Amino acid sequence: MRRRFVSALLLCLGLILSGNRMLEAEGEIVVVESSSYYEFGRQLGFHLEASSASGITQVVLSFRATGDATTTVEHPQFVAGPSVTVDHIYDLRGRYIKPFSRIEYWWTLGDAAGHRLTTEVQAFAYDDNRFPWQSLTGKGVTVYWYQGSEAFGQAALDIAVEAVPRIGADLGVGTPQPLRAFLYANLSDLEGALPPTGREWVGGQAYPELGTFVAAIPPDNSSLSTMKRVIPHEITHLLIYQAAGGAFGFVPSWLNEGLATLSEELPDPEAAIVLETALSQDNLVPLETLCGPFPLDAGEARLSYAQSASVVSFIRDRYGRQGLARLISAYADGASCRGGVERALGVSLEGLETQWRASLQPRSKWLVFLEKAGPWLGLWGGSCLMTLLFLETIPFSIWRRRREAREESPADD
Repeated sequence: MRRRFVSALLLCLGLILSGNRMLEAEGEIVVVESSSYYEFGRQLGFHLEASSASGITQVVLSFRATGDATTTVEHPQFVAGPSVTVDHIYDLRGRYIKPFSRIEYWWTLGDAAGHRLTTEVQAFAYDDNRFPWQSLTGKGVTVYWYQGSEAFGQAALDIAVEAVPRIGADLGVGTPQPLRAFLYANLSDLEGALPPTGREWVGGQAYPELGTFVAAIPPDNSSLSTMKRVIPHEITHLLIYQAAGGAFGFVPSWLNEGLATLSEELPDPEAAIVLETALSQDNLVPLETLCGPFPLDAGEARLSYAQSASVVSFIRDRYGRQGLARLISAYADGASCRGGVERALGVSLEGLETQWRASLQPRSKWLVFLEKAGPWLGLWGGSCLMTLLFLETIPFSIWRRRREAREESPADD
């Protein structure tokens, strides 16, 4: 009798525990499906199917792109109930997400019984899928392009591969992280990937936290000279980020853009004339102003780039590459624009500007142009010389053929 009582008691306890487990199972929030898609530059799409026996009453979508400091939180519309289907569109018109970034997203759900569920993070690559990209990779660099031959892509890769160790050595970057370059065939295509900043003159943009840059380099006769100017410039920004780490935002624009401009294989010869003109007219930009973003106006921006390159060149000549390395280190530690100069060079920002201005001597614009345009004139002169030699050989060849013909023909009676 006692055994029967114990058995019945254990059976009751088992039924109670089993019932509790069933209630817990019925109260769980279950995600049946979670997916995403996008139309580049137009919209992001998110899809969710979930259920709960007590009825889902709350759905929150959260997402962020690589390098973004803030998380976007959306409250999609849905019909509450035991099963819900959510299709949420995030309109990108008037908003901007960096191309070739990685977007992470997750859902937070709640039901009538008070249960809450935060899903695991999902991610997708937000690539510019408007074009059929092809690629080449070599020594830590991958180049993507969609117009032009393989030789075009190989030329870009060769320039990038050569530039990385050269620039990395100047910045003290030992083993650079992998870099990506996306080459657009024209400015119009590139504009679709750039933020609406009002800088229509921009031909390239670096995304340092992504190890990526985009640039407009048409596959035409001038593509090689454009590559030698643009690719090292943008790579410098990516390597400055690696040198400065998370404090990239502390690096002043005059140092960031000055280093990038000096890294170009074929410098802009007109930049020297722009600087010389501003100097002669006493129209140079105060160095403190160049600590922040450069102007939107194309002419003012061009002077800012030329002046920054000149200042950085002066620092390199006077304080050596060690001085530039100390500047990068100071800003990597979070120093202000003014504080970094004082710490690295032992002079105030105004003192540095005074030294730099004193080093400038007004010269003839033609002399400046000939000095700075040497590489370009060399290329042009070599091309002209080859053309002249070719043209010179034509009359000689014609004369030789005529002479040979006369020698072979019989003499007139």
